[in-house]
Amino acid sequence: MITLMFLETKRKTKSVYQIACPMVNLEARPPGKSQPGIEKSSTGTNSSPNTDMDGHLNGKSPNSSPPSSPPQPPQKEKCKRNKWTREEYKEVIYAYYYALGRPSQERHTANSYSIWRTRNQDSRPYLDENKLANVRRDIFRNNRLTDSEISAMKHATENDINIRHKGNEESDEQYSPPRGLIERLPSDQSTQRPEDTRNSIVPVKDSEENEKTTVTEDLAFAEEHRESMAEMRQKILNTLEVVRHTTCNFVLESKRVNSQQEILCSKLALEQYD
Repeated sequence: MITLMFLETKRKTKSVYQIACPMVNLEARPPGKSQPGIEKSSTGTNSSPNTDMDGHLNGKSPNSSPPSSPPQPPQKEKCKRNKWTREEYKEVIYAYYYALGRPSQERHTANSYSIWRTRNQDSRPYLDENKLANVRRDIFRNNRLTDSEISAMKHATENDINIRHKGNEESDEQYSPPRGLIERLPSDQSTQRPEDTRNSIVPVKDSEENEKTTVTEDLAFAEEHRESMAEMRQKILNTLEVVRHTTCNFVLESKRVNSQQEILCSKLALEQYD
């Protein structure tokens, strides 16, 4: 037999009507004071007053899943910082001094960066000219290289610039400086422009060629000024002769004066004796 029971809950002071099936061993409780004549069913379980018969708790289904957390943004992979090695620092100094000895129409920072990038095409692609300038300042400010290493790089740069002037000239775009620290360019890889000759560094000649050139120039000068040199020599000899003659006369005159003084002294002595 299906009975209609009235269940009163404390949630929001609302009455809920529910059709309940007959249950076994239902014990009828006496009607309460507030609800005369209404029987309440007992299920034999200690249910809280906020729990409905259909298992709903406070209006929420027990099978409902907890709210999902908001999607988190994908984490960026941390890039490992590549530390600069001493060889890389030397490359920066090489490009710096090479740009100083090889003036061009572009700014020194851009010129230094183009030289460095030509020698290090696959190294640190994110680096631009301003960052390279910061690295160069850091090298000098924090002594990343010793003074001897910097001097060696400067000397190697000057040698490369001097060797670059030997041979045919070609444009700066086609020029590729040597990668190694001790490597040298072939004689046909010269990039000196005609307008840059005034500011260029003159290559140092071999000692043998310098000696030959000096001897040849001296001989040509002597042949060209032979007569004038002979006249000058004669004048020098005449001057020396005059000086010698004057000196001899001075000596003779001194002797004569001394002899006269001696004679006078002798006369005075004889007169005093008499």
